[in-house]
Amino acid sequence: ALAAPQVGIEKRILVALQMTTPEDNEADPIVMVNAEVVGRSPETWLYEEGCLSIPGIRGDVTRPEGITVRYQDVDGTPHMIDIDGMFARVVQHEIDHLDGKLFIDYLSMGERTLLKPRLKKIAEKYAS
Repeated sequence: ALAAPQVGIEKRILVALQMTTPEDNEADPIVMVNAEVVGRSPETWLYEEGCLSIPGIRGDVTRPEGITVRYQDVDGTPHMIDIDGMFARVVQHEIDHLDGKLFIDYLSMGERTLLKPRLKKIAEKYAS
């Protein structure tokens, strides 16, 4: 999965595999334009996430198990879908990118403090 801002494109576009498990790399992709979460299940799920934007860093993030997403396809046709499980997690992660958030923003202050030296090294590596 990838959100446009991750590759320097300031548009609200994401591409995600409609995966049912973390290993489901053969799932069909979907392109969502102007995606937004408009509903969340009360049930949540804790799962370890990582991100291409901050390689080598992982952390446990609690997210709703199911969500309702409103978006447009590449032709501008509006859609509303209910999704759950791994696909819902991936879409939430990518929508966070569109909103300027990273998964580490969900970690506790203590966890972020422990990660600070590693995050600084990543920032220095990519700043040069």
